[in-house]
Amino acid sequence: MLRDLYEEGKIELDIVHLDASFVSAKKGGTKVEKGSQVLCIVENKKGLPVALRVEDANPHEINFAEKMVNDIRIPQKRGVPIKRTNILVADKEYQSKSFQKYLRKKGILFRIPIKKEARQETY
Repeated sequence: MLRDLYEEGKIELDIVHLDASFVSAKKGGTKVEKGSQVLCIVENKKGLPVALRVEDANPHEINFAEKMVNDIRIPQKRGVPIKRTNILVADKEYQSKSFQKYLRKKGILFRIPIKKEARQETY
């Protein structure tokens, strides 16, 4: 299905957005106690998901970021699947030197706002 949408020009991978949402498993208690999960999604600029992952909510969402970038994959009829995006946009939770280094190594430009704490250290 992704391949068909890509061939029709409905899925573009030049810019993708990375985000996560917490999903509660049951009422009461803390997120850790109730077995909540985090839904991580990578979508293109038209809002179509190109990668999806459901993980345990205990670790911080930055721990899933590299996995999500690696999950971007559009199969082709023949040959190597398309796995690369040009620009990744994410929120402040994904601001980490190691993740930025990983994106640079893959040749992906990133647009991630600087956290207030990090911004104060640079002045």
